[in-house]
Amino acid sequence: MSLNTPALLARGGVPFAICTDHPEVPVQYLPLCAAMSVKGGLDQETALAAITISAARIAGLDQDLGSLTPGKEADLVVTDRHPLELLGNVRAVLIGGRRI
Repeated sequence: MSLNTPALLARGGVPFAICTDHPEVPVQYLPLCAAMSVKGGLDQETALAAITISAARIAGLDQDLGSLTPGKEADLVVTDRHPLELLGNVRAVLIGGRRI
């Protein structure tokens, strides 16, 4: 229940994911939740994994989702900074292989 909980879990080798409790915290704030864990001591790449591949793995969906791997489904957001940087801008969105 604190900003450093994800970092403590990572250091302890505990599998975890970061999620929102939509609608209390809307899903569009998922990157913000991950960024807040970075403020609490988690490294950026582990925070990004916590909202992508780690979340898919915990849900048992990592064979189809969670990473950019040939054969997997992929929706993609391209940003002009690291995806967890709050001042970044979205440059492109691809859903089902088509630019939206």
